[in-house]
Amino acid sequence: MTVKYIYTSMLVETASFFFFLNTHSLAGITSILTLHSIGLVLLLIPLLSLVPKRFKKDLKKTSLALFMLCFFTLYLGYISLLVLTVYLLRKQRNLEFKPFKFFSIGDLLDEDIQFSGRRFGEGSIFAVSKAEDGSKILKERAILFASDIKSSLTINILKESLSSKYDDIRLYAFSVVSKIEKEFNENLHRLKEEIKKKNLTDQERSELLYNIASQYYDFVYFNIVDEEFREFFIEESFYYAKKSLESYETPEALILLGKIYLKRNMPEMALPYFISASKYENLNPLKYVPYIAEIYYRSGLYRDIVEIVNKYPQLKSIANPDLRFMVDFWAGSYGSTDR
Repeated sequence: MTVKYIYTSMLVETASFFFFLNTHSLAGITSILTLHSIGLVLLLIPLLSLVPKRFKKDLKKTSLALFMLCFFTLYLGYISLLVLTVYLLRKQRNLEFKPFKFFSIGDLLDEDIQFSGRRFGEGSIFAVSKAEDGSKILKERAILFASDIKSSLTINILKESLSSKYDDIRLYAFSVVSKIEKEFNENLHRLKEEIKKKNLTDQERSELLYNIASQYYDFVYFNIVDEEFREFFIEESFYYAKKSLESYETPEALILLGKIYLKRNMPEMALPYFISASKYENLNPLKYVPYIAEIYYRSGLYRDIVEIVNKYPQLKSIANPDLRFMVDFWAGSYGSTDR
């Protein structure tokens, strides 16, 4: 319907222009202005229907102003109005109506609906795996998802599942833990073989040493290693991280050493490494600022926390809700942090 108004308006305006070129009498001028007025009205009808709602409060005044402006500017005003109408028409979006499709919980569990990400979070995995009267199928799925996520929490869930009353669950959990431990050991062995190669540059050697140190640290972080070997793995991680810095200094090795000292509950020794890492301009502050803030908090240096949090606006992009709340708090978003 909108397009018909535009085409009709163009035909009427063309007739008006034809009279303009071939008429020199008063009656002809009257015909020209009449046709011009009709063409403008036909063009204003679709144009006003395309105006956004927030501009429709004074629609009568707006339409009258446009009509008068285009009427007295004749064909120049008409062409301008036509261009505006076509522009707004092309910018309109045709929204396709799709009726709601109802689905059941069974559809979700059977994965008939595809979406990226987890099916349920770590909290749900923990609840399902701990429930004594929980479904065996759900417990199996919890172990499956825990093996994909690979965090310290999910590894603990897997280890707790080793004492499940279901034989299948215990065997499944044991196989997953063994697989993860095997991957870590194979990766560690591969790195140690690569570092034996000759003709390595200082930077290449430093990178390999850091990867070895990081792998040892992951054994502890993911709680793969047994408690009696925990200190040994931390010591090995510390040794290779120091060797990495001796070959070539990198911010990653500095941060790893700081984290190791924090694991050993030695924040005063960890702080210089995080401070040194902060001097690398291309390094994401999210990798070291939370640790520095934690050390300041332990030491009671609250004003220093406020200063360092406000120094790095990148912290506002933290996705972790708990950490985001702490950043907003120390940035003063929830009131004064003066001490």
